[in-house]
Amino acid sequence: MVEWLTPLLKKKDTKMRLAQEVGLKLPVTLRHLEKVMKCPKTPEEWNDVAKWFASKWNYFNCVGALDGKHVVIKKPMGGGSLYFNYKKFHSIFFMALSNAKYRFLFVDVGAEGGAGDGGDWQKCNLARAITNN
Repeated sequence: MVEWLTPLLKKKDTKMRLAQEVGLKLPVTLRHLEKVMKCPKTPEEWNDVAKWFASKWNYFNCVGALDGKHVVIKKPMGGGSLYFNYKKFHSIFFMALSNAKYRFLFVDVGAEGGAGDGGDWQKCNLARAITNN
């Protein structure tokens, strides 16, 4: 997604400051999008997502494509190793679930990178919703 959006969103450096990289701006933008996205809540809505995956991609009983990304950050003051991940840099973790039409159903941004992918999943609101329902 970053590669696709970079030509559209890349700004020029100025004498006053360097332009922020698209890869840094994207997670912040998606964090705000999370407020307007509609994650399925009922079994019927989840079945509709599964039907699209079955018809478009021939993946049966699939209710979303889930992936995560560590986004590089500067070490926060007093952060210790909380944000230091297994890839040997400080990060926050971005996780997203999309439907068969490449639309986000759920986005979670901001987990400490040091928790690792499994730890990030356990802290994610979607994981808690699935576990509790």
